[in-house]
Amino acid sequence: MTGIAFVAVGWALLWSYLQRWTKDWRLQFFALFAYLVGSVPLIAAYLHRQFLPQPGRYKFEMEFALALVLVFALRHPFRKLRLALRVTIILLLLSLATEQIASHYKFARNVLKPSDDRQTIEYRTSAWVEGNLSGIRVMMPGTISQWADDFAPILQLGGASWSKAMNPIQQRGLEAVYNGGGTPENDARISLLWLKAYGAGAVVISGPDSQEYWKPYAHPGKFEGVLPLLWHAEDVSIYRVPQSTASLAHVVPIGAIVTHPPASPSDAAEIERYVSALDNPTLPAASMEWEGRNRIRIRAGVMPERAISIQVTYHPGWHAQVGNRPVPVWKDGLGLMWLRPECIGPCEVQLDYDGGWELRFCRYLSFMAIAALVLVPLSVMTRRTKA
Repeated sequence: MTGIAFVAVGWALLWSYLQRWTKDWRLQFFALFAYLVGSVPLIAAYLHRQFLPQPGRYKFEMEFALALVLVFALRHPFRKLRLALRVTIILLLLSLATEQIASHYKFARNVLKPSDDRQTIEYRTSAWVEGNLSGIRVMMPGTISQWADDFAPILQLGGASWSKAMNPIQQRGLEAVYNGGGTPENDARISLLWLKAYGAGAVVISGPDSQEYWKPYAHPGKFEGVLPLLWHAEDVSIYRVPQSTASLAHVVPIGAIVTHPPASPSDAAEIERYVSALDNPTLPAASMEWEGRNRIRIRAGVMPERAISIQVTYHPGWHAQVGNRPVPVWKDGLGLMWLRPECIGPCEVQLDYDGGWELRFCRYLSFMAIAALVLVPLSVMTRRTKA
């Protein structure tokens, strides 16, 4: 809130000053834009406040905006200079730009070399998973996880940047699998609980001699002799995680639902109770099918005092119904969805995702921005014509 307050005060002061300094709406716009994007990294660097994730990365937007401000701020004074001085200044700027271009070219030539991605461990791992573990959620580490979706449609536990993750508890679970305990034995036990809780049927381990860049595992050998080894190449191993079913929907007792977010990787008492219910062969199985990206269909036999746990991140944009009857969707302590279908015997649940108010708001905002891009230039042209 302090960071936002700094931005708001500065914006108000700059707006008041710009109104007196220039009537050029383009310069006003780019000055306000430069202040807005520049304030994010500057406040983080010098005032140690932030209201956006990774604020230092906004320095690229700041550089882009400052260049526009300089162009529109200096164009009127530049036009008043004598021709000879304007020409020499342009030559100086061109020479400086040429030096920068040459530097960037040398850097790009060193890093952007042609290569066969089929020879990389990222591609080879992804191709094997696609061919042998289709329909099974897999936990993949580091660069393997971030490149996998470019090579194959793999159902991953993770796979994107942590800063974009909707479920912070799921991110805590990934860290638990990377380093869940001080010893390999304890690490393996904790990791296995988290993997099962999030429906992972396999886990990829990158060892210290692998070509995977990050190598995030504290004990890369912790699953040796514990889980079945499916594949190994270049110090990258794929282990099978035992599951009663590969489905991400499960019928469990209501008391087995995790109710409190785990405080740490080792805070696994509720997770252990939940995993025991997942492994219980006496509970009826539930099938789950994705029908596109925004619809899930679940079929299960449900009894009283039973819930359906869905190992998909909760979002208020998900809505469930049994037949024509709406059913509330709840969030558990792992950030996943669960519901009580309130039916006895065979039951079919349909979940639809509409994004909730957030997506609707952003959609309306996008339409307004598109309309402004069309209407504002037309308005300016109309005023000029009348003048």
